[in-house]
Amino acid sequence: MYKHFKFLILTFAICILHFAFSVEAAFQDVGEGARPVGMGKAYVGIADDVNSLYYNIAGIARMTSITLSATYSKLYTGVPGLNGGFVGYIQPLGESNEYGCVGINWTHLNVSESAASATYFENTIGFSYAYVLDEIMTKMGFPESHELSAGFKIKALNQQYGKNLWTDINPVFSKLAIWGFSVDTGLLYSPFPGTLSIGVSAENINQPNMKLESDEKVPLLLRTGIGLRLLDDLLTSYEADYRNKEWKAHVGAEYSLVKNTVELRSGFGIGMNKYMNANIGAGYNFSLDVIEGQLDYAYTYPFNFADGSFGTHRISFAIMEPVRPFVRVIKTKEQEREEKEKLEDEESQEKMEEKEKMEQKKKEEAKLKEEKAAQEEKEKLEKETEEEMKKIEQKEEIKTETNKETEMSEEEYKLKEQEKAKLKEKQRFEEWQKEEEELKLKEKAEKERLERRKKEEEAEEEFLNKQKNKK
Repeated sequence: MYKHFKFLILTFAICILHFAFSVEAAFQDVGEGARPVGMGKAYVGIADDVNSLYYNIAGIARMTSITLSATYSKLYTGVPGLNGGFVGYIQPLGESNEYGCVGINWTHLNVSESAASATYFENTIGFSYAYVLDEIMTKMGFPESHELSAGFKIKALNQQYGKNLWTDINPVFSKLAIWGFSVDTGLLYSPFPGTLSIGVSAENINQPNMKLESDEKVPLLLRTGIGLRLLDDLLTSYEADYRNKEWKAHVGAEYSLVKNTVELRSGFGIGMNKYMNANIGAGYNFSLDVIEGQLDYAYTYPFNFADGSFGTHRISFAIMEPVRPFVRVIKTKEQEREEKEKLEDEESQEKMEEKEKMEQKKKEEAKLKEEKAAQEEKEKLEKETEEEMKKIEQKEEIKTETNKETEMSEEEYKLKEQEKAKLKEKQRFEEWQKEEEELKLKEKAEKERLERRKKEEEAEEEFLNKQKNKK
């Protein structure tokens, strides 16, 4: 009796799930990630975090941090056994994703009577790659500030039914599992990075057949939307989806209550076949010594769902590579240009300082050369004076010897004394000239030092004014 009761409950849950997902229940777009769902699932035009793996694969192209995220969904509270989950991982290639980004994700949906037994479940495993196409945009004539990225994803789809009374008696379930493969692609274009972005994506392009008995293809899903930052703290989003001949429209908003820390979200969705949902959510971004992360929650209330359901709860948790700061807004071209100019200014300042050092070194070398030349000249003069004195002494000795034989006249003696006096006066005059030259060299060196100091102060003042004007 108890087994039959559980069977009835699970059959009711599957019927409710089928009703909620329109005519075809396989691989419906129920939404993943608490942040996008909190914004009403209007996310294809934003796509700036790990949830891009689900909504628009092109969004991962500009991510520069290794990211791991997980989401748990309690679908349609009040209906037993409906659960969902999402796990995503992003790995930039190269130091600053110059070779693009790769991503892996797993999406899960199940109806179960217990944690160990599933009556029905779906699994999707995706392998993604995205790349920045800014250079192509520039070559096509677009402004350098415009940004474009593209991506694609290959998915493995698995649909499986658990063995129970219903599958045992129904011939449709001759096999309980089926596999398929599909392809997704996406583009993200930002004419005004940080303010306006436009996204488009196409999912299940090849429309694989995922029916056990007859043909039932997974329909093509097209998304298009924009992300618009109205204020520094207010981000809005708008999206239109087309799947299986049905249109849906979504709008959402995110407000930063505490800058880059606490965020509040809301959204709304409306569409054909009585589709109408309201969404609210919140997020908390944190940074610790070893990790940086994000915790998000979202609640979805379906207006036209079966009685007894109290809506869907989702909670997501993500961790980012600790070596990079947690900043959701991707750097714009203008920010990159400013950083490049700042680096160039610093390099220019370093080159100028290096040039000044080289000039100073040359001046010091020239000064040393001048001092060396002056010293050599002094030594040469002293040597010449010494030689001249020796010659005079030799002459004096000769005259002295001669005077021993003949007496020196008074006139010759006076001439000799006058010649000695002139030689001494010449020697004193040369010494005075040397002292004057050394004094002039010292004054010149001091003047050059003062001029160099003045130029350094002017260069420093010009650099500071330039930095101030940039800010």
